[in-house]
Amino acid sequence: MTDLEQQYIESLQGKEKQAYEIAKDVLGCLLDVKNTNGYKAWIDSQTITVKVGGNKVTISPIGGGAGTVHVKSLIGRRPY
Repeated sequence: MTDLEQQYIESLQGKEKQAYEIAKDVLGCLLDVKNTNGYKAWIDSQTITVKVGGNKVTISPIGGGAGTVHVKSLIGRRPY
């Protein structure tokens, strides 16, 4: 389990936490948290937007939609 998956699970409350526990008990090792709708929505909510050279850039820990820049892709690049 990745750190992000663990953070997501720790963020669950109430019925979401209960549903996760039931799914974990029923599916066991077949449960893949990163493929759940809740995890995908949580990841989308974890993005930040910064202004770089007059342009808005969205930074996401993983994945993301169009226009998303992975943090690793920014390391070592020359400034504009």
